[in-house]
Amino acid sequence: MESEHVWSSVRADRRRREAGGADLKTVSTALGHSAIPITTDTYAHDSPAMLHDATKLLDRAIELGRTVARRGAASVQLIFQ
Repeated sequence: MESEHVWSSVRADRRRREAGGADLKTVSTALGHSAIPITTDTYAHDSPAMLHDATKLLDRAIELGRTVARRGAASVQLIFQ
């Protein structure tokens, strides 16, 4: 589903920014893990504040999708900055 892809992309971008710009694959490799889930299962933890922020981002992604559907992609400014 496309909204799941948007959500995954938003989460990946946020985690990359929180990690000082390093993507999860690089961090996982640097730690000697054979797969990204080992890294995230070990080190990634959600807090109530993070879940709240994620919910707001998801709401924005859904609203962007609805706006694109109504107006067309060319008329929408990117809201994830």
